Amino acid sequence: MTDPILPPSGSAPDQQPTAAQAAAATGGPTVDVLGPSPRRRRRAPWLVGGGVALALVAGGVAWGVSWYTAEGAQAAEAVPADALAYVGLTVDPSGRQKLDALGTFQKFPQLKKALGLDGDLGSTDVAGALAALVVRDAGCPEVGEDSVKGWIGDRAGLAALPGDGDAVRPLLTLEVTDDAAAERDLKALAACSGDDQVGVAVKGDWAAVSDSAEHAQQALDAAASSSLADSADFDRWTSAAGDRGVVTGYLAPGSLGRLIKGATSAAGGLGTIAGVPDSALAEADLSPAAGLQIGFRDSAVQIDLVSEVRQAAGGGQVTLDGRPELLTRLPDETTIALGSPGASGGLPQEQRDRIVDGLATGLGSFLGGTSLRPALSSLIDIVTGGFSLSVGPQFFATKGERLPVALEVPGDGSNLTTLLRSVSDIVGQDLSRYVQITADDGRAVAGGDQEWSERVLAGGDLGGQPGFRAVTGGDPTGIVGYADLDPIIDSVDQQADLGPLDGFGLEVRSDGRTAHVHASLTTD
Repeated sequence: MTDPILPPSGSAPDQQPTAAQAAAATGGPTVDVLGPSPRRRRRAPWLVGGGVALALVAGGVAWGVSWYTAEGAQAAEAVPADALAYVGLTVDPSGRQKLDALGTFQKFPQLKKALGLDGDLGSTDVAGALAALVVRDAGCPEVGEDSVKGWIGDRAGLAALPGDGDAVRPLLTLEVTDDAAAERDLKALAACSGDDQVGVAVKGDWAAVSDSAEHAQQALDAAASSSLADSADFDRWTSAAGDRGVVTGYLAPGSLGRLIKGATSAAGGLGTIAGVPDSALAEADLSPAAGLQIGFRDSAVQIDLVSEVRQAAGGGQVTLDGRPELLTRLPDETTIALGSPGASGGLPQEQRDRIVDGLATGLGSFLGGTSLRPALSSLIDIVTGGFSLSVGPQFFATKGERLPVALEVPGDGSNLTTLLRSVSDIVGQDLSRYVQITADDGRAVAGGDQEWSERVLAGGDLGGQPGFRAVTGGDPTGIVGYADLDPIIDSVDQQADLGPLDGFGLEVRSDGRTAHVHASLTTD
């Protein structure tokens, strides 16, 4: 896989379709997506104030309809251009993702039953099935299933808007085909939720739900003048993540700190998060822009996230684009693996010290002031120098009675020894009684199961296994994660619900300017 080449701001990159369109899978029709009943009143403070139930109910209905639509407007057209973050639901214009998604869902007994996925998938009324489930769960006699299906449109979106001060304002947008009917039913659902912090407005074939009717109307008015869909940054980063998938996401430049601060304020104010002061969270340059695409390809859910890499003051350009040789040479039967080739160009000392100081301060506050610097310094050496962390199938076959876990690094293992001693000091116990370090031929392994450690040192061809290649694209670079899900599922109860899952792959790479995260979840 290669990193996307970003175009000038405002234009779309010229690239082949990536598997990045995947995501509704994760956002697909699960219990969470259908949303909690308003009667349970579970809340996510920044989403819709106290009215998250209504947002999820309406969003779930719109999501169901979106499976059957053709290329059309994005819900970003009804979102103001100054949105801090956005997640939109849509579908592949060819309809191929619809069939791939439904074919994947059909493999899971509970989803198959809930969505009525019997017979010809092309004629399956997923919209009707989801509308029935959602409206029924809402318990609102004033709103019928047929009524909602009569006005709900093809697109839905959830956004976070800047409010007063550090506040973050929620916005749910729904495309509608009958303004009057949509306004009537949405207001009825709001009333049924018993929450007065929900407001509805409808304008120009779009409905908006926010923490007040005034704010909902203001959002639609602002979007009519300048929408997120017309933003050059939005187009640049969502396009860089790949062709439009079932889910499209966007994070505006410099917005992460405000989102975190706004969310914690809504939750009652957490003050300092992991040792990071509020002033740091509010810095405008805390986060770069990012784009997300999630979709289906064949029987896999695929996710692609692309972001700009911003170098800290005094920091050098660090790339992460080599092949993780230690991981690809693990034993063929490895069940779980995580590996990195190391950071090319090294990590400048100033930047390294800043990372150690920040982590030590934040984590130390939870450990009674325990000094973590030696352990953190050794850990950074290991991560930036390249490593593989593996779990053998015996762990799952014996349900944890054996611990075939091994951390492998290049060299003589001195950094592993330092890390083991430092962690022993932190926990107040000599861990060398449980963890052995073995070195051979320029590589060293720390593990609790001698047989597995020897297998890791002997090496294998994990990188050539069909399951590994299926979820990683064959020749992944950067930080790579892998899991063979079959032995894991075999070791747990309720196998029927998880049985169709096959493998998981993760790839994180950077050329020093942009970072790309690709994840894939395959089914049998």
